[in-house]
Amino acid sequence: MDDVIPIHARLQRQGKIEVMTTPFYHPILPLIYDSDVAKESFTGLETGERYRYPGDAELQVSKAVRYYQDIFGKKPAGMWPGEGSVSESVLPIFARNSVKWIATDQGIIEKTLSKTLKRDSDGIPLNPELICKPYEYKTLYGPVYILFRDRLLSDRLGFEYAKMSAEDAVENIKNYIYKVKERLPEKCRFILPIILDGENAWENYPNDGKEFFRRLYSFLEEDKSLNTVRVSDYLSGEFNKQTINTLWPGSWINADFTTWIGEDEENLAWTYLARCRKYFDKNSAHLTPKERIKARDLIMKAEGSDWFWWYGKDQESANDSFFDKMFRDTLKKIYKLTGKDYPDYLDIPIIAAKKQNDQSMKGYFKPDLDGIMDVNWDKAGSYQDTSNTGVMKKSDAGVEFVKYTTYGNDLYLFIRSYSEKDLENIYIVSDALKTKIRELEHAIRGRDVEIRIKDGLERFYIEYKEGKRTVKIPESGYIRPDYSVLSSVNIIREFYDKKGDDNGNGKFTYPTNEVFKKGMFDLDYLKIGKDDQYYYFIVSLEDLDNPWNGPAGISTQVVDIIISSSLESSNADPLPAGRNASTRGRWDYFISVEGWKQYMLKKGKHDTARINALKIFKDSVSHQLIIRVDRSYFDTDLRECGFIVGVSGQDGMNETRVRDISKDSSEWLFGGGSDKKIEASYIDILDSGKQSSILDYTKGKVLLPFTF
Repeated sequence: MDDVIPIHARLQRQGKIEVMTTPFYHPILPLIYDSDVAKESFTGLETGERYRYPGDAELQVSKAVRYYQDIFGKKPAGMWPGEGSVSESVLPIFARNSVKWIATDQGIIEKTLSKTLKRDSDGIPLNPELICKPYEYKTLYGPVYILFRDRLLSDRLGFEYAKMSAEDAVENIKNYIYKVKERLPEKCRFILPIILDGENAWENYPNDGKEFFRRLYSFLEEDKSLNTVRVSDYLSGEFNKQTINTLWPGSWINADFTTWIGEDEENLAWTYLARCRKYFDKNSAHLTPKERIKARDLIMKAEGSDWFWWYGKDQESANDSFFDKMFRDTLKKIYKLTGKDYPDYLDIPIIAAKKQNDQSMKGYFKPDLDGIMDVNWDKAGSYQDTSNTGVMKKSDAGVEFVKYTTYGNDLYLFIRSYSEKDLENIYIVSDALKTKIRELEHAIRGRDVEIRIKDGLERFYIEYKEGKRTVKIPESGYIRPDYSVLSSVNIIREFYDKKGDDNGNGKFTYPTNEVFKKGMFDLDYLKIGKDDQYYYFIVSLEDLDNPWNGPAGISTQVVDIIISSSLESSNADPLPAGRNASTRGRWDYFISVEGWKQYMLKKGKHDTARINALKIFKDSVSHQLIIRVDRSYFDTDLRECGFIVGVSGQDGMNETRVRDISKDSSEWLFGGGSDKKIEASYIDILDSGKQSSILDYTKGKVLLPFTF
C-alpha cells in the first residue's frame, strides 16, 4: 500500500496518467453552498432547514487542492465534484482554486441545453457531438471546462461487461467507439468521456478484469485512429468546444440531488447540521485557534455526502444505524468543543426503527366521531409512543398511541392519552398548522379523543411536552395518510388479468435481491375512470411496496399503458427504447410511469408530443396506482379504444430506465432471457391467457395485441 501514491506520482510525471481529486470530505458541494438549489432541479422538493455556507464549499475545494499539492508537488488541473454534483454557483470556486476542468454526467448537459442524447437500437449515440467535447463556462477568475460522460458506455463498463467474455466485451466497445467516430464531423478533435466508480466494477470481472484490460489496451494501442489522452493535454491543444452561460444543477444520479436530500430522514439530518453550524458561528469566539481548526474540520466531515447517502429509503446498507450514530456523534463533538451541552435530540436516532405495534392503513371508513374506538379502527394506521414505554418510560403522562384513517378528503384521528388532563397539551403539527386537538372538531370520552380534520392533511405528527422534553409521534418524519381520489370518478372501462402470471414468457424469474418481493410485477387489472376534467387510469398490482422511496409511491416497477384508437392490426408499431417490442397496429398514446419519471407520448400526423402533466396517486390500501391525465390531451373517446398494459422492472442506472432480462437471474437482473437483449422487457401484460406465447421472443420480434 505504501507504493500506491509514489507509483501514481511517477506515472503522472511520465505523462502517462493524470491524477485528479475531489472536494476534501466528498460533500455534495452545491448543497453546501446553498441547499435550496435542490428545489431548482426537482420542483416541489421538500427539504429541511436551509443550509447555506459558500465559505464552507470554498474550504472543501481549497483544502483538497493544498493536500494534493503537498503530495504531488503541484496543483491538480482536474477535479471530480462529489457524485458529479454541480451548479452554477460553485463553478467560480473551482476557477479561484486553479482547477481547470471538472466532469459530470450527460444528464446535466441534456437538461442545460434542453437536448437529448439520442441513441440507436444498440444504444450508440446518434448525435454524439453533444457529449464528445468540453463545454466552457466563463467566470470572473477564468474559464472552467466541463466534460459530460457517456452514461451508457460508462455503465456498461461498470455493470454489464463483467457478465461477458473479455473478447465479446472489447468487441462491443470497439463497435461502439467506431460508430461514434463515424457520426462525428471530420477534421475536428473530439473526446469521449468514460467515467465510472472504479472501486466497484473490477471485483465482478473474472480475474479482476485482467484479461479484459489486456484486450482493451491492446485494441486502443494498435488502432492509430484513436488516442487515449489526458484531459489537461487535450485542453492544451486545439479542440472543439462550446461556451455555455448557464448550468443545470444536479448530480450524476437522475440529474438532481434527491439521493441526498428530500426524504424525511435526510431532511432531519440537514436540519441538525444547519442548527449545529449556526450554533458554532454564534458560540465559538472564545475558542483557541487550535480548537477552532478542530471544530471546523468536524464541520467539514459532517458535510460529507455519505451520511446523507445512507439516510432515507433510496439507499440502504447493513449498517445504516451505525452511520446515523457516527453522524450525530460528530455533531455532538462540535457542541462539546464550545463547552456547551449538545441538544437532547442528538441522542435520538434519525433512523427510527419500525415499531412492532406500528401499522399502515388497511382500509377506509367513516368514524362516528363519538370518542369510542370501535372495531373499524382495527383497519386504521397506527403509531405507538415508544419513547414512554419499557426502559424509556419516564412517567404515566402523554400519549399512548395514535390511530388514523381517511374517508373521502377528510382525516380522522383517534388518540389515547394516559389521562384526560393530558389532552389539554397535545398538538397536531403539519406544514399548514400547529394547533391543540381541542381546537379541532372532536369528541372526548375519558382519556380518548376522536378528531375530524376537514379536507385532511398530507402529512403531520403529534407533539406534546413532558416537562422540558418535547415528544414527537413518530419520533422522526411524519405520518402520511392515504386518501382515495376516486370517490367521484365514474368507471367507464375495466380489464382484468390472470393472477400469478408475472413470469413473462413463462420462464422469466425475479432478481434475487430481497427488495424484489413476490407479486411486485403481477398485474391484477386496469380500470379507466373519468370525471368532468380528468381521465383516471387505475392499475392494480399485487404488491406496491416502495423500497427505494420513489416520489411517485413506487420504485421497482415501470408501468406502461398503450392506447390505440384504430382497429387496424396489420402493421407493427415499435415502442420506445428498452421495451424491445412493437404493437400489433398503430398506437396513439403511450403512458409510462415509474417512481421518478412519468410522461405520455401523443402521436400526431408529423411528430410525437411528450406530455409531462401527469399526476400520480398511490392507494396502498387498495393496491392501486392511479394516473390522472387531463381529458383535453385526448382526441378520442377512450370507451372506443384498445389498450395494452405492460409491467417492467425499473432501473435508474440503465439508459432506458428499464431493468434488463438476462439468461440467469442475479441480484439485480431478471432471469429466463437470452443475454442478447432481444426479449420484451415486460414481466406481465394485460392479456386473455396467451401471455407466454405473445412474449415468446424465440419466434421473432414480440408483437403486443390491443384489447378492445
